[in-house]
Amino acid sequence: MALGVSLIHADRKKSLIMILIFCIATPLGIVIGIGLTSFGADILIGIIVTLSSGTFIYIATTEVIVEEFSKPDYKYSKFLAFFVGVGIFTTLKSVLGGD
Repeated sequence: MALGVSLIHADRKKSLIMILIFCIATPLGIVIGIGLTSFGADILIGIIVTLSSGTFIYIATTEVIVEEFSKPDYKYSKFLAFFVGVGIFTTLKSVLGGD
């Protein structure tokens, strides 16, 4: 969503550059990830997974959840669905354990 808002306010050249960088980032990340796993660098893999998980949680909590709960439509249904999801993941973590 942030990229879309930036594209609306940018000129054509700047928009194309941002889209190009955005399109290159995922394949580049995949190549880096494959390279790290082939070296067997477990600590680097752990760091990268931690950073990506933290980014996901940050975006979810600061943009997605806030935006959804600010709309009055189906507010209680959204609240219930959110806590059911949290409950499911908490139960799975408790039952399956973790490393």
